[in-house]
Amino acid sequence: MSAKFIQPYDLEKLEYTIRTDLSTQQKVIHLQQLIATYAFIDVARAEQLLNELEDLVEASTLPDTELAYNWWRGIVDNHLYKHESSVEHFEKAIDLAVARASALELAELYIDFIGVCVNTKDLHKAWAYLEKADKLLEAFPHPLLFARLQQRYAYYYLQDSLFYFNAVEFLVDAKNIFLSQEKALDLKNIYYLIMTYGGFGELADFNGNPEDAIEAHYAAI
Repeated sequence: MSAKFIQPYDLEKLEYTIRTDLSTQQKVIHLQQLIATYAFIDVARAEQLLNELEDLVEASTLPDTELAYNWWRGIVDNHLYKHESSVEHFEKAIDLAVARASALELAELYIDFIGVCVNTKDLHKAWAYLEKADKLLEAFPHPLLFARLQQRYAYYYLQDSLFYFNAVEFLVDAKNIFLSQEKALDLKNIYYLIMTYGGFGELADFNGNPEDAIEAHYAAI
């Protein structure tokens, strides 16, 4: 079974329109749409566009532009291994989101930040945010966010060989949820699914099963 994928934006058209005479608000909207795509397929381009968005944050009257900027900057910097900057922007985004974001938005933000915490080996902080996200999703269930959280739990356990096998059930749950969706997945969920397959590859490597590892990594590709 393979995942269905949907690309919601016409990138060529958006790239053209941001070079036209747009209002600040229109440009902010289009930049965010481009960044939300390039963050997962062309991280260097996403960084360029974030630099443009940064210049517009103070001038924008759209709600939560600053929150969106810091959230996406955190994601992109993490992908570029700029972990110190990523942590800084995620923590700023969380401060902004706690005051006004919905419970599901906050859960999504926590789940994204957990990946940075794992990458920086700050496992104490990672666990704290795993628990925060878990509590929010218990109160406000959302299958795809739950699948992402399962993937984050798996990678948390993959940081210590003594707990590697704890990751298995979380990876299986995440994969099954992603692949069972009737609607096509967007890029961000595809990214989490790719990471899930990567986790299976790590487990296979650890268990000395190179053929299974290759199969898992091919599935990710």
